[in-house]
Amino acid sequence: MDFLIQRIRDYVPLDDNDIRIIQGLFESKSFSANEVIHSEGRICNRLWFIAKGLVRFSISLDGDERTFVFRDTGSFTSDSESFLRKTPSRRSIIAVEDTLTYSITWDNLQKLYKEMTYGERFGRLLVEEVFLSAVN
Repeated sequence: MDFLIQRIRDYVPLDDNDIRIIQGLFESKSFSANEVIHSEGRICNRLWFIAKGLVRFSISLDGDERTFVFRDTGSFTSDSESFLRKTPSRRSIIAVEDTLTYSITWDNLQKLYKEMTYGERFGRLLVEEVFLSAVN
């Protein structure tokens, strides 16, 4: 959890109350290598922080699974299109190696934006980073 808090501090300052909010809204979960974190066809309702490990995004094209992006330790990740539009995902997210994540649901992310001192700013800066990752 300390790494998650430090990464959020890379975006905005945090006080003790902000840290309590983060600790109360994020959940930890470990995934084994090759374990599916999120499946194509389901609505993605979580944003993950990768505290340790590596994940890949894949898409099914003509019956073949194609990997098109990797996210590693220190990254925030989600199927942004599905997460924001609440539509079924066209992508899967799979752990490449043993991976520790901290995740937050869409509803809890909205609480974080409202309750954390600089929550809205954090969200804007995070979206900017995700956008730049996508175009690069």
